[in-house]
Amino acid sequence: MELGKLMAAVEMLENQSVSNREMTSQMIRVFLFVAENPAMTQREMAQALNINGGTISRVVTGLADGGSSKAGLKLIKAVQNQTDFRSKQYFLTNKGVELSARIKNI
Repeated sequence: MELGKLMAAVEMLENQSVSNREMTSQMIRVFLFVAENPAMTQREMAQALNINGGTISRVVTGLADGGSSKAGLKLIKAVQNQTDFRSKQYFLTNKGVELSARIKNI
């Protein structure tokens, strides 16, 4: 990807803030990872991206519906893992799919 296109993609991602939550660089990494690797669990994402468990949990919460005090960006959603009911798999929401498509069209 050309540098200009990369900068445009990063700017587009950074502009996905919701009132009191901005998209951090780790959120961008996880969002792009989920876009390219749907159905991954938090553990699988953490291992692939070399992010510790607490951080991946916080990042996923921010990209999803959010926590108790902050609204989430609603770019990814959790779905119960059908092979291991103790974990969840992550997919893009419609909003996430639209953002991913806009990035690919840069």
